[in-house]
Amino acid sequence: MLKASFYELTGLNSEGVPNFDWHERLARLTTGFAVRVHVPSDMPGAPEHEVVIDEPVSNVIELREAVRRRYPEAAEFLADRTLSVVVNGEMPLSGEKTVPVKSGDRVTLMTMIAGG
Repeated sequence: MLKASFYELTGLNSEGVPNFDWHERLARLTTGFAVRVHVPSDMPGAPEHEVVIDEPVSNVIELREAVRRRYPEAAEFLADRTLSVVVNGEMPLSGEKTVPVKSGDRVTLMTMIAGG
């Protein structure tokens, strides 16, 4: 109980690491870059379904690589080409290298939905 209260007061999550809001603020102060990425619930290694990328990237391809480096256990999952990227509510259908990613952007990785 005391540990949980300490974590809450200091901005840490249940694992004792900075929660996403705090991590995002820290990243902006230290690296000048922070992008919050929501990931699918079945992605290995990300039990909270979210990650803050704090290394500067300039486009969606570089963002995908940064997430892969952060979660090597999810490399196969992240290599799936049906995993789509949504940046600030917009889904690029092609040319991910030309889709810019800026600090403060909100990104979602989601499995493509197909039907017939």
